[in-house]
Amino acid sequence: MLSFELYDDFDQLEVRETYAMLEQEESHLLNTSYIWVKTWWETFREQESMGRDKNLHIIRVLRDDIPCAMFSLITYNKNIPQAMGMVSLTILGICGDSWGATFEGILGKLNVDETRELMAFVRSTISYDQLQFSHIPVDSPLMQVISHRILLSACPMTLLGEYRDYDHFVKDCYSKKLRQNIRTGNNHAKKNGHNLTSRVVPLSEVDFADIKRLSVSKLASGKHSIYLEDDKEKFVKRLLKVHAGNVVMVECDGKPAAYRLNFFVGKKKYCFDASYDRSFDRYEIGIQSLAASIHESFENMCSWHCEGTGIDSYKLKFLKRAAPIYILTEAGSSLKGRLMFSFKLSRLKKLETVFKKELAEMQKKYSLQLISSCSE
Repeated sequence: MLSFELYDDFDQLEVRETYAMLEQEESHLLNTSYIWVKTWWETFREQESMGRDKNLHIIRVLRDDIPCAMFSLITYNKNIPQAMGMVSLTILGICGDSWGATFEGILGKLNVDETRELMAFVRSTISYDQLQFSHIPVDSPLMQVISHRILLSACPMTLLGEYRDYDHFVKDCYSKKLRQNIRTGNNHAKKNGHNLTSRVVPLSEVDFADIKRLSVSKLASGKHSIYLEDDKEKFVKRLLKVHAGNVVMVECDGKPAAYRLNFFVGKKKYCFDASYDRSFDRYEIGIQSLAASIHESFENMCSWHCEGTGIDSYKLKFLKRAAPIYILTEAGSSLKGRLMFSFKLSRLKKLETVFKKELAEMQKKYSLQLISSCSE
């Protein structure tokens, strides 16, 4: 028998103690942790581009009066353009899922029937026009409880326990062309009198100026640097101070030329952000950094290596598995939410069709396999 308690502050004793208890096994997903959701809320609660007038709804789930799960939600107001003008809707989402997440969901283990109970409590207690839970992994019980499931992304990853060591992984996963490109990049550097090396930097010792400089280099490729937005930079800096993780740095003659910023949950490794100096393109510095990071995962005896959302082709040259990531959505109880929901669903379905086509092409080109569980 489940019961539920509702809180609105991450610093409340019951909230802190329950999160700490549930995280002891280190089997949870990165974005469901106390550090993650609390830091996200403190950083973005006033950020209007991610919704106005945010409210926090922390649900503590008890099974026979013993805490067994936490589910941190937010409601926010968002203007939706329509033919008659802008319409304001109240959206229900998971705290942290509107930016920066890879996998979201419930902290703790609930079966499908218990998750139905939880969502019945949510629907009866929290007022909203539309629900949108982003970044939900395929094995989440929420997948069986919320009406509409839209596949819009996937996370390339590998399960390191399937390989004896890094050399076995390289032999099994790296194509001849990929191995040649890595060698060619190193040879070009040596020919030009440069030396490429890699090192692992604990988060507490990271020089953030190097991270930002290399990230801004993305602009030369028409990409965006998150560190040009003050709140996102602040969020990452806060995590660097409190979260387990490292930066795998590739250096050219001792100067940082590429990085991969990784966070850890136990032995699970998540790459959150990466970039490289575009002036070193001829040295294949981007793929050098990913190879170095995967090598470090084996050295660190990680159970899995996750490269974050997005099926970029360079990731799939290394990683032959991907975890599907869904948006879950449904209309709330208001007339306004129900009337506008068909437009929202139609738009999401069109995006899903485009993504599924891209995914099918990547599966064929790279022999990519979709996994059915993030706990494998």
